[in-house]
Amino acid sequence: MLRVGDMDAALLNLDCLFMAFDARQYNKTAVSTVRGIALYHYLNGRLRSAHALLTGQAARGVSPNAPHVPFEDPLNLDMLYALEQAGFPPISRYPLALIVKKLKEGTNRQLRGAALRIEALRLRDRGGDPKREQTLLRESLDCISGTGDRREEALSANELANVLERTGDAASAAALRDQAEACAGFRVDRSVSYQQMVLLLTRHSQGNRLPALGDGHYDCPQDSCVERCHRAFNAFSNETCLTSALHRLVAIAQKELKSERGALFRRDEDNRLACVAAVNLTDMELKSEQMRPCLEWLDGFSDRPAAPGRGEQGLCLPLDIGESGLWLLYLDSTFTDGPFAHLHQPELHTLSYLFASEVRSALRLKKVRDEESRHQKERFQSVVLQEDRNIAPLFGTGLGELLEQVRHVSVTDAPVLILGETGVGKEVMARQIHLMSRRSGPFIAVHPASTPEHLFESEFFGHERGAFTGAIKQKLGFFEMADEGTLFIDEVGDIPPAIQTKLLRVLQEQRFIRVGGTREIYSSFRLITATNKNLWQEVQEGRFREDLLYRISVVPLMLPPLRERRQDIIPLVQNFMEHFCRRYNQLPFALNQEETAVLRSYDWPGNIRELKNVIERAVILNRLPALNVPHSPPHRKTSEETPNRRGFVVDDIPTLDELERRYLEYIFNIASGCVYGEKGMTELLNLKRSTLYTKLKKHGIMLR
Repeated sequence: MLRVGDMDAALLNLDCLFMAFDARQYNKTAVSTVRGIALYHYLNGRLRSAHALLTGQAARGVSPNAPHVPFEDPLNLDMLYALEQAGFPPISRYPLALIVKKLKEGTNRQLRGAALRIEALRLRDRGGDPKREQTLLRESLDCISGTGDRREEALSANELANVLERTGDAASAAALRDQAEACAGFRVDRSVSYQQMVLLLTRHSQGNRLPALGDGHYDCPQDSCVERCHRAFNAFSNETCLTSALHRLVAIAQKELKSERGALFRRDEDNRLACVAAVNLTDMELKSEQMRPCLEWLDGFSDRPAAPGRGEQGLCLPLDIGESGLWLLYLDSTFTDGPFAHLHQPELHTLSYLFASEVRSALRLKKVRDEESRHQKERFQSVVLQEDRNIAPLFGTGLGELLEQVRHVSVTDAPVLILGETGVGKEVMARQIHLMSRRSGPFIAVHPASTPEHLFESEFFGHERGAFTGAIKQKLGFFEMADEGTLFIDEVGDIPPAIQTKLLRVLQEQRFIRVGGTREIYSSFRLITATNKNLWQEVQEGRFREDLLYRISVVPLMLPPLRERRQDIIPLVQNFMEHFCRRYNQLPFALNQEETAVLRSYDWPGNIRELKNVIERAVILNRLPALNVPHSPPHRKTSEETPNRRGFVVDDIPTLDELERRYLEYIFNIASGCVYGEKGMTELLNLKRSTLYTKLKKHGIMLR
C-alpha cells in the first residue's frame, strides 16, 4: 500500500497491528510494524519522526534488543539513505553500510540491485570516482531489469543517466532517461533529486507534486520556496571552491526567501560566532553596535537540534553539520515589516535540512580536494625531489643568494616573476616555491604558447555547458583548478596583446566568470610567471602591457645561466649520470680530468636542458669503462676553441675611441681577418665595406 501511494489504507493497517501486539513482547511483528510506521512518515516527508521511531525513542516498548527482521523492500534502503543524507545521527540498529554489503551478497535480485544503487549514491556523496559509480549503477540496472519492478528500474536508469550526463555521454544518457520515464509513467525533470524521485514514484497519483523532506504535514507546492532553492542548488552542482560555495548558498537563501541581506555563521575555537559568508553585509557592519543585539540573539541558538527562529532581528535557520557543529544561516530585511511571515514552521525545518545538506556537501568536497592536493604534493616530492635527484644541483652553491630570497618569498602570496634564459630551470624553481609554500592546492603549469588564441578564454576561465558549439559539458579553467594552489604561467611574454587585457582583472581580484556563465567565481591561487624575454623592453616596444607587468612582477627572480655558475656543472653531471644509469640499467661511470675540463669550459648556451641531453646521449652511446662525453654538440665550439663573446668587456673605463678600437680588434680576431663572407667583419658589424675600411685605417688595424 505504501509503494502504490495508498497512505490512508496503509496507516489503518499499521495502526491495527501496532495496537495488537503486546509491548512486553519484542517479536518480529512489532519490529516490522514500527519500521512500517517509520516508512509511512518518510514517504510523507517527516524524516525526524521516522528517525525517532527507528532509534527506538518513540517505538512504544520496542527496544533496540528486539529480534532482527530482514529487509524485504528497497523502500527501507531509500529511507535509511535519506536519513543519512539529511545528516541525522547513525542508527545503531540499522547500519546502512553493513546492510548494503549484506544485500549485495544475497540472492534477491531486487534487493541486490537496490543495494548497488545506494552504494553508488553514497560513493557520489563522498566525491568518489565517477567511473566506479557508473559501474555500480549498471550492475544495479542489470539486476533489476529482470525482476519486473518498474519503480526500481526507473530509479536506477535515471541515476545512471545523471552520471553519464556528467561524464559527457549525452546520447546514452538520453536513452536511459527515456527508459526511466517509460518505467515511471511520467516525464522526469533533470533537476529532480534522488529523494524527490523516490517520493514522486510513490505518490504519482497525487499529481506529481514534489514533497518536502521536513517535519510537519506540509506538501511543497509546485513553485514553493523549497522547490526554488532545490532548482537553484541543482543549477550549480559542480562548485569547487568552498568560499564561493558558501557565498552562493547565502545568495540563494537571500534571493529565494526575499530578504535584504544574509550571512552564514559558525563557531570558532573560542566558541564565538564567526561569519564565513555574507551578502550585503560588510565586516564593518557586522562589528557595528547596530548588529550587537542581533548577534546576541543568534548566540542563543546553541542547542542541537535547534528549531528555526523568527524575531525582530530577522530569521535564523540552524544548520546541523555533524562534526563541524551547529552553523547558523541569518536573514533579515530592515525595510519590510514581517518579511518571513509567509513561511510556515514545517517549511523552515525543510529549508534547514536543505541548506545543511548543501554545507555538508561543500565541506566534503573541500576535504576530498585537500586530500587529493596532499597526495599530489607527496607524489611530486617522491618522484621529482627523491627519485629524480638530478634537480638538486639546480639549487646548489651557485644560487645561494637567490635561494635565500626564495625562502622569504615562498611563505607569502606575492606574485613572482622568474627571469632567465631557456633551459635554466624556471619551472623547477616555480615548483620549488610551491612546495616550500603553505598552500594546500595543486600546482598547475600552463604554457600559453601552446594554447590557440580562440581557445584561450575557455582554457583559462572554463566554460559552461552549451556556451558554444561543442561545449557538451562544463569545463573548469586553469584559474579555477589552481584554487588554494599555485598557477604557473610559463613564457608569459608570448601571450598575445588581446589576451593580456582579459587577464588584468582576474590577476588583480582573482575573480572571473566562465564562458557562457553568469556567476562570478573566486579562486585563491598564487601566481608565478616566467619568461626568457626582457619584458621591460617589450613594454617600451608596445608588445606587452605595462600594467600587466606591474601586477606579475611584485617579486622578480633572476635565474643565472649555467655559464655564470660553472661550479654547479660537475655536480649536475654526476647527478644526471646517476639518474640515466639507473634508467637505462647501466653501471655508473667516472669522469677523467680531460672530460671535466671540457665540460667546465663549454658555455652551454642551452643551459641545464642542453647539459642533461648531452649526458643522456653519452650514457646511451657509451660502451667504454669510462664515460666518453662528446667535446661539444655538432656545429658548436667550446669557449676554449673560440674567443669568449664577452671578451671585449673591460675592467677600466676607456674613452669611446679606445673602446671602439678594442671592439674592432675583438671582431677582427673572431672573423680571422676576413672582411667578406658569411662570418666576415662586414656581416658581424653590419657595416658597409667603405665604412669598415675607414674605421680600421683610423685605429691602425691592418688587414692580413
